[in-house]
Amino acid sequence: MQAAHDTLSIIVIDRSAESEEPIDRMYIASSANAWDPRGTPAVEHMPATDDRPHAFRFEIPYRTASHPTFRFKLTRGSWDTVETETDGNYLQNRDLDGMLAGRPGSVTIEVVAFADAITEKPSTVVGTLRTFELTSEFMENTRTIRVWLPEGYDNSKDNYPVLYMHDGQNCFDQNTAAFGMEWNIDGALTELIKAGDVPPMIVVGIDNAGTQRSWEYNAPEINFQGRNGRADQYVRFLTDEVMPAVNERFRVKTGPEHTAIGGSSFGANVTLYALMHAPGTFGQALIESAAIRFAGPAFEEIITDHPGPWCDRAFIGMGTQETGDPARDSIYAEAATVLADHLVACGVPKKHVTLVIDDGAAHNENAWSQRFPDAARALFGR
Repeated sequence: MQAAHDTLSIIVIDRSAESEEPIDRMYIASSANAWDPRGTPAVEHMPATDDRPHAFRFEIPYRTASHPTFRFKLTRGSWDTVETETDGNYLQNRDLDGMLAGRPGSVTIEVVAFADAITEKPSTVVGTLRTFELTSEFMENTRTIRVWLPEGYDNSKDNYPVLYMHDGQNCFDQNTAAFGMEWNIDGALTELIKAGDVPPMIVVGIDNAGTQRSWEYNAPEINFQGRNGRADQYVRFLTDEVMPAVNERFRVKTGPEHTAIGGSSFGANVTLYALMHAPGTFGQALIESAAIRFAGPAFEEIITDHPGPWCDRAFIGMGTQETGDPARDSIYAEAATVLADHLVACGVPKKHVTLVIDDGAAHNENAWSQRFPDAARALFGR
């Protein structure tokens, strides 16, 4: 017989239904299910009673719910239907800190609104953003490519250096960002270019594939949640499909000295994979909160066994509160330091490898946005 409270019941009161038809399904997307918006379905839809609105019951293993790194959001099955405040502002990731004292059998939380029920908010894009759809033979899907152009592009005949970013929907506009937080690359570069800190450049954001993101961004040698990664195919998609399509549509400078790549978390992992498997393609690399040790020891071995070449410049950022678990955060910071030292040992000039261990910074777009201006100066500064 299992001990009492091996499972925690999370009761979600749906306040959003007080002004509209009640919804009939709800899900938890969490750090425990790779942030799949349909990752953990409710086990029970509880009809309204005289003393409470309708509700949903979730069952989460207690060891998962009580882990200090457990974070979650409520959805109705997609990131377009993630929970929000009543004014449409996105919520920070939820946790159960302070709710599990005494090991209760259940906790109750409330959801007040969902993103799709809020009147569309104005775009937060600064400057010119163009998009096109690209169908990939390598990935066997179609996704949006977002291209930010510097001021004056349309009135110029110049060619521009280019930065390719993974998780493109999170780069420029809060309204498309998966977690309601954007990198603000458009706003930051607008100011940096005006100040003369970096040259005018183009930024290409490649949308991720939603629930397939974790596998597209991990190496084929890595088995993540029962499946091997597809980073080899993703890099071919990038170099053989995305880059030619961008070159055809926009005036970009070519060659590694004018071509950069960047990403965060698993997006940083696939950035490293691209540097290893498309040598001589990218001269600058933005590596934020790399999930090297989260992917397992095999990926770090692949990195440290690779002799180069790597790139000409690298910015490596890591927060001290990436997970909220001090022991794990220390391990991730150590991995970032090992990576920086390895790049230098492989011939990247030490003065061109910037390592930032950001005190108090978490694992999210807000942190990466805060570090981006310094990263841009380190990678592209004149």
